[in-house]
Amino acid sequence: MFDLRDAEMLREVVRAGGFRAAADALGLSQSAVSNRIAALERRLGVLLFDRSRRQASLTLVGRRMLEECERLIALRDQIAEGISGASIAGTLRLGVAETIVHTRLRKIVKVLGEAAPALRIELSVEVSERLAAMLVGDEIDLAVMLRQSVPAGATGGPIGKTSLGWYAAPGLALGSEPLSLAALARHPIVSFSRGTPPYREVERLFAQPEIDPPILHGSASLATVLSLVEDGLGIGTLPAEMVARDVAAGRIVPVAVEPALAPSDLHFALCRMKSLGATLDGAVASLCEPE
Repeated sequence: MFDLRDAEMLREVVRAGGFRAAADALGLSQSAVSNRIAALERRLGVLLFDRSRRQASLTLVGRRMLEECERLIALRDQIAEGISGASIAGTLRLGVAETIVHTRLRKIVKVLGEAAPALRIELSVEVSERLAAMLVGDEIDLAVMLRQSVPAGATGGPIGKTSLGWYAAPGLALGSEPLSLAALARHPIVSFSRGTPPYREVERLFAQPEIDPPILHGSASLATVLSLVEDGLGIGTLPAEMVARDVAAGRIVPVAVEPALAPSDLHFALCRMKSLGATLDGAVASLCEPE
């Protein structure tokens, strides 16, 4: 029946005191303004202005229409304010790799929350390959995944590396000398879930003909890996940052290994496929490190 442009034009005619003054204010011809108002009146089936006087004035129904138009415009402005700047609200679908849950997630959520205090975060924890598919499929808005898994077309940047180490329960009494591959292989090994880069690296490490491969356990939950290690059920690969308190408390101990056996660092990136708005895009950029 009518749109925001009609509402704005009606308000401007009243504010300016006539069709000519409104046309000047809007940068339009007087006929364009008059024709638009006349078309609105025809669609509504009412007269909004009394044109019998020299200066157009609102009819009774015209005054009612102006009140409704003012409310409509105010609602439009309220909606615009609510989705921009510091007033951002709504749900951000954030996907993260399991390692991030135990290392950088708190900082990421803190920065996003400070940028948009009314923001709600819906968290998904998946392996990086799955996160990439979810990002491309618009199932999540923002993801933290291994850099090698970032999909084409994504924007963002690196957020640093996570160092991994070998850890065991103190009761295993492995000694202080660096363990060889054969010595490691005498114990069950607990690592990340099957198919992840750390798991594949451990598989390759023990795929040597001169040794008997150890029992290799994999879990998508690093908390489970840590629990198994603490219980003495195997030697595990875990993020150093995640287990720092457990090491300090003596619940687990780092395992010294020969240099060639040290697990590779994990490099993560924070990325998105589309803009999240200037405020959140800025927050994401602040979390990323220079290339």
